[in-house]
Order: sequence, then C-alpha cells, then structure tokens
Amino acid sequence: MAIYSWQAPDLEARGPTLSAYVAVSSQMEWWLRRASLPIPVPVPVTALLDTGAFSSAIDSATVQHLGLRPVGAAIINSPVEREPIVTPKYQVRIMVPNLITFETTVIQGRADAEVNAVLGRDLLAGAVFVYVGYPGEPALGPPA
Repeated sequence: MAIYSWQAPDLEARGPTLSAYVAVSSQMEWWLRRASLPIPVPVPVTALLDTGAFSSAIDSATVQHLGLRPVGAAIINSPVEREPIVTPKYQVRIMVPNLITFETTVIQGRADAEVNAVLGRDLLAGAVFVYVGYPGEPALGPPA
C-alpha cells in the first residue's frame, strides 16, 4: 500500500492541507475518448483533509474548468449559512501524490485564499489518514 506523507509546518493554523489534482471521472474520460472529444486537463488544488466535513468538495472554478455537469444535489448545513442550502454534486477523480486516486462524488463548495478543495469523511472513511501533529507530518493512504 502506497502511503503519502508530507511536511505540514503549520498544522494548527492551516490544518492538514496537501497538493492534489481534480480530474473528470474515469467513466467521463472513457466517454470523452470514445466520442473523440478533448479531455480536460486535471486542475491543481490545495485540499484540506477535514474530518468534520461529511462530504468532499471542490470550488466553482474547478467545476467550470473541467466542464462538469451535476449528477445530483445535496442539502447541506454550513457554518457560514443560517439555513440549509442546496448544492450540486459532481463525479470526479481526485489524485494525490504516490499515485493515490479516489473516484468519488463531491459537492460544490466555497474556496478561500489558500484552500479550494476539501477531502471529507466520505473519502477519508475508505482511506488511511494519520494525523501526527507534533512533527507536523500527516499521512494519507489509498482506499481499501
């Protein structure tokens, strides 16, 4: 099993973030190839590993760059909004270093200056995630 560990010097302030890529799902890539259509280039993102998030999320710029179409919708509660909101869901592939790839459904979320993707419990539940705070070295393993 490939495990990816990295230096996260400011875990307390930023949390465990990592560089990753978001791409169209393998199924969508297959359909695009079959139709001889261009395959969008994967989008580099800074992702926060968030055990408090029920769902993984990407920002609207990533959705637009990949030309994604919703596969459904989710009703979510957000600490920013007073009422539950409806947000679209998309099928994507999230790739982190060491060839660790997750095929998953994400919701569209908001980005901030440093983070434009969230890896939530939906994805982490099937992975190995180790949070070693003292030396600032989180680690992530592939889905089982």
